[in-house]
Amino acid sequence: MEIENSFAGNPLNDVWALKYRPTTLDDIILPERLKNTFRKFIENGNVPNLLLCSSSPGTGKTSIAKILAYELDACILEINGSQERGIDVIRGRITTFVQNKAVGGNKKIVFIDEADGLTPDAQNSLKSFIEEFSEVARFIFTANDEYAFIDAIRSRFQKIYFEVDSEEYQEMINLFTERVVSILTKEDIKHDEKIVFKVIVENFPDYRECWQVLNSIYNSYGEITKNINITKKSITTLIGAIDTKDLKVIRNTMAELSNIDYRNIYSKLMERCDEFKSYTLDNLIFTLADWNYKNNFVADKYLNFLGMCADLIMNSGA
Repeated sequence: MEIENSFAGNPLNDVWALKYRPTTLDDIILPERLKNTFRKFIENGNVPNLLLCSSSPGTGKTSIAKILAYELDACILEINGSQERGIDVIRGRITTFVQNKAVGGNKKIVFIDEADGLTPDAQNSLKSFIEEFSEVARFIFTANDEYAFIDAIRSRFQKIYFEVDSEEYQEMINLFTERVVSILTKEDIKHDEKIVFKVIVENFPDYRECWQVLNSIYNSYGEITKNINITKKSITTLIGAIDTKDLKVIRNTMAELSNIDYRNIYSKLMERCDEFKSYTLDNLIFTLADWNYKNNFVADKYLNFLGMCADLIMNSGA
């Protein structure tokens, strides 16, 4: 596929995970057995109701749903199930979409991303919709937790699991590294292939996280020749240590990191603020925002970060 996007302009405004999301089945990095399944749907010109499952985020579920809709020339209604969770969405947006005549008689696909966030009432409402409009619409759900759905929903979908064995895992890492390196080379971004590979290995199979880390490195240095070394694992460890008010673990975790972009750490903690259990959400967000702002002006950013952790521990308990 010809890459038309460019890093020209302000690179800080680029969101690489979205900019370089695959748009064709050939582009997406998945095991061939899964791609063959999707090819058959496209060749047949039809798709069953699909539940795309993966225990990890960022594995290509959303991209596949959009690729299928494009390849089938279908009208698509996109809903985020974690944000639009209630029964009113079902009665409103979906009803209007499936009942209105499609332009040119195209097929219709109701795509609910993060559908495991739907309430039980919303799921119950969907049962009758799926059957009533089976002749005019298909439903594609993505989810990290298959068992968040009621049995009546699960039984109405063909489930496809985005899980891979060790051999497929390594092959996908190699293919994704080749794709990323080709994009960086085309866009004339200075990079070290060993660093790119290390970032991918540390964050795989979350393609989105891989791109976000690479994007953050570029924003920090203008090139990708150093690794900021902030992995999902290190952020998870920090969240746990802050949550349990363990400054020793916090210090040890930070000591193991190198080339730290503290803006990225504050951003990652903010993204995952719902995982904290010991702090109220308003205090947590306010404290992160306040100390992130201070980070722009202080000479010792490490000490500033420890100050934020101490502030939370002493003053922001739930």
